[in-house]
Amino acid sequence: CGGGRYDNLLSAVGGVDMPALGFGRGDVVLGELLKARGKMPDASVLQPLDFFVVAGEGVGQDEVVRVASAIRRLELVCDYHLNKSKLTAQKTRAQLSHAQKLGASYALVIREGARAGLLPLKGDANGEKVVNLDNLLDPHVANAAQAIYEVEPALFERLDKVVKRRDSADRP
Repeated sequence: CGGGRYDNLLSAVGGVDMPALGFGRGDVVLGELLKARGKMPDASVLQPLDFFVVAGEGVGQDEVVRVASAIRRLELVCDYHLNKSKLTAQKTRAQLSHAQKLGASYALVIREGARAGLLPLKGDANGEKVVNLDNLLDPHVANAAQAIYEVEPALFERLDKVVKRRDSADRP
């Protein structure tokens, strides 16, 4: 980290003359140092992105975050667009394009009325399947997993392990 006093900075950029204090963290520099020393983790060994949550018509960032959290509770890898201005129905196509660039297996497009559509982004795209969001958002892992089982049986083994592990942990 670095920083210090910046007493004349605000007035120098056209603001009021007011003393200031600031600091910065060199995360980009840290990344470059890790690469130079061969310590940067290889991105190819990271677990691939299972789901990318997309905001559809009438859906806000809060709902996107709730759904992403529910998917992560199932120990599936999930992401969404962090730029709030891009989480709009007018930008659905851009969100889907971003999901494909990230290599997501599925896009989960959230729509009004507790509906969502699951779109395969890899392999044989068989069109959109409807996901029951009420079940997916259920705090019980088995019920949430069932919402995914119903539309994408290929994830059965991974989800089944999570459900069994959580069930055994809940028992005294």
